[in-house]
Amino acid sequence: MDTENLYNKLKEIIQDLSTRKIISSQGPLFAKSYLDVELFIKMMLKRLENEIADEKIMPTFFRDKFDPENFIAKCIYNYYTRLISKASWYKSDIKSGYRNGLYF
Repeated sequence: MDTENLYNKLKEIIQDLSTRKIISSQGPLFAKSYLDVELFIKMMLKRLENEIADEKIMPTFFRDKFDPENFIAKCIYNYYTRLISKASWYKSDIKSGYRNGLYF
């Protein structure tokens, strides 16, 4: 999906009741899996207290599913990944890799 076909894809989804039901049924599980504020806060508090948190939030969308919009976007994403990859937490927690033009 890209900005050129976003309108048509949204129009298609809006008009298709069964697709809307499937997407809406997956919403709570997605939110619990990726947007759990309590888990995130608990982990951050432990880090601030210099404790290692047992729970790790490891977002997977960018690494596993995200498709960059174009070549320029890939360059931008890789630029910022290179900048942040020098941080100690990145070196210890993020496994290096490559997918679809993106470096990790």
